[in-house]
Amino acid sequence: MTRRRPIRPLGYQALRAVLLRVNARLGSDLVLHDFRHTCALRLAGDPQVPLVDVQAHLRHRHLATTEAYLVVRPEEVIRRIQVHQQATPPTSGPSAPPGWTYQAGDLHLLLGERPE
Repeated sequence: MTRRRPIRPLGYQALRAVLLRVNARLGSDLVLHDFRHTCALRLAGDPQVPLVDVQAHLRHRHLATTEAYLVVRPEEVIRRIQVHQQATPPTSGPSAPPGWTYQAGDLHLLLGERPE
């Protein structure tokens, strides 16, 4: 909303003028599309928001366009892996049935050798 009267929604040109003033003060080069991109990244990265909802919000015709915003952040991957490792007890791997062993003849057959 505008700060001056009459109070009304901030239009594209007015918002662009605000951003130009901000860029001048900060020495940055932000454009309005940067905010759209940030919004898309945050929505697509939220597991509670279905990607088709992000597609509708951004008004993308094709889901593949929206999929470009599915960016893996390394710190999030590391955090999820650590949570998984803490929740899953370590295992020593599969074990053979008790009392079961290879017979020497089977090993020779398996390896393509002739028994001596």
